Amino acid sequence: MSGEEDTGSWVMSKLNELIAPAKDTLSSMLKPVAEAGGSVGDTVASGVRDGAKSVSDSLKKLDEEGTPLRDIIKEGRQAVNSTLQDVEQTLESTKKETEDTVGDIVKETAWINRELAILNQCRREYPTIIVGVSAVAFATVSILRGRKTRTLMNLVIGGGFAQVGVSYLEIQDRKAKRG
Repeated sequence: MSGEEDTGSWVMSKLNELIAPAKDTLSSMLKPVAEAGGSVGDTVASGVRDGAKSVSDSLKKLDEEGTPLRDIIKEGRQAVNSTLQDVEQTLESTKKETEDTVGDIVKETAWINRELAILNQCRREYPTIIVGVSAVAFATVSILRGRKTRTLMNLVIGGGFAQVGVSYLEIQDRKAKRG
């Protein structure tokens, strides 16, 4: 059929295309030598043919077997894929463990949320009690020491801070109801 079936590969057909002009040129150059020398020209021509065949065989072998670089690239690709798979598996297992841990923490601290909800409801219903308790708690030390001026000052400071906190939380509650 075609020259590709004779050579067996695309590389060989391209090589034959590249060598064909050189063969023609070499034949035209060796023609006078062959006529003049006879056997010397045949020897040179056979040497060129053997060299061309050797190059052709080497290229054919490279085309069939591949180069050492091909094996290195293959091993590198396999190593990268293996590492990527390991990272993905580790990520998935870590994600699952984290979700389980967070779920456990939420279950264990659910009582805190219930107690805070009760305390927050009490704050909404009785803000003056929260202010009064905070003022007394802040002034407890000066009450125990019997310092009247210091006690009065601590009651005002503690009550003032508590009132600011209660007012801030009421503002936050109103914002939450709107939005």
